[in-house]
Amino acid sequence: MQPLAARKTGSNGVRTMILSESKPACQAESVSWRGLSRGGRAERAARLCALADALAPTDRALIRWAYGDGKPLGELAAVHRVTTRAMSRRLQRLARRCESAEFGFVLSRVRTWEPPLALVARACVLEGRSLRSAAATLGMGIHQVRALRTVVLSMARGVEQNDQLAARWRKV
Repeated sequence: MQPLAARKTGSNGVRTMILSESKPACQAESVSWRGLSRGGRAERAARLCALADALAPTDRALIRWAYGDGKPLGELAAVHRVTTRAMSRRLQRLARRCESAEFGFVLSRVRTWEPPLALVARACVLEGRSLRSAAATLGMGIHQVRALRTVVLSMARGVEQNDQLAARWRKV
């Protein structure tokens, strides 16, 4: 089937994704949306859709709606009653969080951790909650949540540094 034509929306030049009618939205052949980097647009959209499963329900729906279904940014902003710029920034922050080293680290290891550490890692890193919000939701003190989040982020940074050292060693 023929791919849908891209169309410009709004005065800021944001365009919708070009999707194939025969494939699901997350497997789009071509993506023409300003928020995606030039190289590997379809791959990035598919990766973000896959990583969205770990996000909070509202963030998951937003990522899938923007990157998976290819909804125009102006339409997303109108539904959420915010400006197009605010919606763009929110999507950029969500994409940045999903592609961060900490997010990948927690996503790959959270199942092996003890409950308090796993709960804080899910709330603070995967769902992006603030310390106060995570503490209230989990029924913990804010200081305990901060300490556990520090442990998770320290482990993630340690793994990242080890990977960098290993890469340098292989070059020698």
